[in-house]
Amino acid sequence: MLYRIAADGLLLVHLLFVVFVLFGGLLVLKWRHLIWWHPPAALWGMAVEFFHLP
Repeated sequence: MLYRIAADGLLLVHLLFVVFVLFGGLLVLKWRHLIWWHPPAALWGMAVEFFHLP
């Protein structure tokens, strides 16, 4: 049971990160402090897609 909760939590964190990579620019318009978090996340997302990183 504990492993399932941990796996579901990890899946949720991953999904939230992907959504932040895709739509974080819109969040930056509302919450300016996210401007330091979105560029590294977006660069990581682009690197994973362009270089087929695991």
